Amino acid sequence: MSTPRGDHPDSRYERKMRVTHAELHFLEALIRNHAARFTEAFPTRFVNNLYFDTPRQTFYRDHVNGVPERHKVRIRWYGDADHDHAALQLEIKSKKGWIVKKRCWTLANSESNGLLDPLIVLKLVERSECPRLVCEWIRGLEPTLINRYRRRYYRSGDRKVRVTIDDDLCYFRPPGRLSRSMDGYADDAIIVEIKFDSRHAAIGRAVSEAFPIPLSKNSKYVTGMELLGGRGTTAIGRFSPLVRPLAFPRILRRVAQKRRDVAKLREHELVHR
Repeated sequence: MSTPRGDHPDSRYERKMRVTHAELHFLEALIRNHAARFTEAFPTRFVNNLYFDTPRQTFYRDHVNGVPERHKVRIRWYGDADHDHAALQLEIKSKKGWIVKKRCWTLANSESNGLLDPLIVLKLVERSECPRLVCEWIRGLEPTLINRYRRRYYRSGDRKVRVTIDDDLCYFRPPGRLSRSMDGYADDAIIVEIKFDSRHAAIGRAVSEAFPIPLSKNSKYVTGMELLGGRGTTAIGRFSPLVRPLAFPRILRRVAQKRRDVAKLREHELVHR
């Protein structure tokens, strides 16, 4: 499958760690005291993604099977879980070997509740500045997964290395022909990513080696697909103590409130133990 060319492809390395809340304080202290002089690069915010795949789920299968060149296609927006009036961005993320490239195009959000309709998505793409090959890709894809998480951003003093910390992860299967429900899972794990451009590879590796937490392969898309589709045992088998079920009547509209409810419930349980 040929890869669509996009504007300003970001060629970089990504090194990932999956940690628990027990390790978070140690990790935050490590970032604050790191020789690279990390500082907060951007205010904390929620990230929402709607992933697309082929009817045969080619992108998912390529990731699971370790195909050297693989892709992700998603629409991303920030802030409110509900995408009404949000700035939408189409992203095609490609990985070949260790090199990751991401191409992005802004979409005009003229349809308030149409992101789950492939025809409406295609119209949004066609109205944007996406090249024809991207439109052809989208024409053959369908929505497969929604995820949401809170992201914190850090950047080194020389601005060559970035670190992001993702928590409050939620995964949902978009409602479709077989089911209208929005059942999903919340994952209590924390994903840490160290990112650096390919031209700064030596500096990035030196910075990441100062983190004593083992690197691990982690794809939020694969984790969500396995949890929701039962297509494998990797996510469920390894991370079952961290995962709990969720059910919402509408797409992510009440995620923030549910998250607060869960926090209160945990606090209540701790008090009454």
